Amino acid sequence: MPRPTVMRKEHSTRDLELPPPSLIKLPDEGDIDHENIVVALDSDNKYMQDLAFNEEPVTIMIDYSDDEYPPAAIDAWVNGFSPEILVNGRWYRKPAIPVGCEVTVKRKYVEVLMRAKPETVRTEHGTSQEERPQNNVRRTPRSAYNLTVIEDNNPAGREWRTRIKREGG
Repeated sequence: MPRPTVMRKEHSTRDLELPPPSLIKLPDEGDIDHENIVVALDSDNKYMQDLAFNEEPVTIMIDYSDDEYPPAAIDAWVNGFSPEILVNGRWYRKPAIPVGCEVTVKRKYVEVLMRAKPETVRTEHGTSQEERPQNNVRRTPRSAYNLTVIEDNNPAGREWRTRIKREGG
C-alpha cells in the first residue's frame, strides 16, 4: 500500500535576519575591561565534559578490507578537520588514517569510523500471477570499517563503544 506524501515547509538560512553585532570598544591604552568577559568553563557542564571526552587519544588499528581494491588509508573528517595522528610522541595532521598499523587518534575520529555504515538494499517482489503480490525492500547495514581498539585509558570508553555500535550510523 503506498504511503501518503507528507508536505513540509522548508526553511532556508537565507531567510533569517541576523541582528547586527554589538560594537566592542577597545581602549587606546591600558588593560581591556574584563567585567564584560564571560568565562564559559563549568566543570559540571555535561557538554564540556563530552567535548573533553571526544578529544582523548585512543590507539586503534583499522583492519584490512576484503574488497578487491582496499584503500591504504581512510578519510575521517570532523567539522572540516582531518585527523591528527600521534607518531613518536608528536601529533601530526594527516589527510587520512592509515590501514593495518597502530595509530593513536582522537576519539572523535574513531566515532566517525564506527558510525560509517553503508547499507545493502535488496528488493523482493512477487509475480503478477499472485492474487496480492508483495514488494519488500530489505536493508542490510554493515560496518564500513572494522577496527580494533588497542588502548583506551578512559574507563567509560568500553560503554561508549558499545553505545556507538548500538546506535548505528
